[in-house]
Amino acid sequence: MTEPINLSELLRAMKDAGISGSGSFTVVELCEAGGIGAESARTLIKRALKAGLMATSRKTIQSMDGRQMQVPSYLLVKPIPKH
Repeated sequence: MTEPINLSELLRAMKDAGISGSGSFTVVELCEAGGIGAESARTLIKRALKAGLMATSRKTIQSMDGRQMQVPSYLLVKPIPKH
């Protein structure tokens, strides 16, 4: 069994995936970058929001049926902490 990912590891995975700093990301993008499930991603996002590391936003994506839709997204607002 693998060790649960922590907030610092997740932020580093986001940076490595190129989704930090320049734009917002969705929960799905965060899951893919960190290799974690949606519930874990949401928990980590809540912690990052509370710590002031992220801010909320909205992002337009194309749904599976081809329609454009607005979804919640998140922005990094502070540098990734070094540990």
